[in-house]
Order: sequence, then structure tokens, then C-alpha cells
Amino acid sequence: MLFRSRRDRLALAWLGAVFVWSVVRCAAVATWLSNYGVDPLWYLVVDLSSSLPYGLCSAQVIGALFDGRHRAAVAWAVPTVAAFLAPDVYIFTAGQALPWLTYVVVGGFAGVAAVVAVRAGRRRLVAAQAAGVAPSGLLH
Repeated sequence: MLFRSRRDRLALAWLGAVFVWSVVRCAAVATWLSNYGVDPLWYLVVDLSSSLPYGLCSAQVIGALFDGRHRAAVAWAVPTVAAFLAPDVYIFTAGQALPWLTYVVVGGFAGVAAVVAVRAGRRRLVAAQAAGVAPSGLLH
């Protein structure tokens, strides 16, 4: 069985949640930003193609921190951040005459999502360290 450990099953669940969030964001882009030059199909391609690296790399960051491999965590954090920002960068580069509210909403969601992800990751890490159980992380 490929995903035998709890760590791998949790990482797979995290990856699934990342993909579901991508679909929700794509629907929002199609609804509100397609009139401003943001192509929903291209957004879907950018978002889904960055979701896999984001899900895998963010799980590796948590796993590396749990294992005390801080340099590895930083190394995994770089592609995590790049994958996290890629869909928003697409919106801002493809959009034409976007309303100022778009910048506020997209930037606000990105900021809130980043804070939530960091806090959730830290909570999982602290809980896992206290329990002596490794958090999720594929390809460990």
C-alpha cells in the first residue's frame, strides 16, 4: 500500500483540501473577474498546476520542522511560497483595469490564508511534537 503511514494519509488529505480550495477559487474568478481579462481556464491551469507543488511542499515544510531539519524546512518553504502566490500573480498580471476592490479582496484572502496556514501548521507541529507522532509529509 502506497500510503501506509498516518503521516502519508494526512498529507494526502491535505492535498485533497488544497485541490478543493482551488476549484472554489476558480469558480470565483470565473464569476467575478472574467470580464476584466482574467481567463478562467488559464486561471484553472495555473491554480491546479500550482496546487500540487503547494500541497506537497507545505507538507514537507511541516515534516522537516518536526524532524528538526530547519535548513530543509527553509528550502521547502521557497517553492511553497512560490506555488501559493502563483495564482494571485496570474490574476494581477492578466487582469486589465481591475477594480481596486479586487486587489483588496485577493490580497486580503492571500494574507488571511497565509496566516491560517502558518498557524495551522504550527499547531500541528506543536501537537505532534507533544504526542511524539510525526505530522503529515509525503516523500519523507
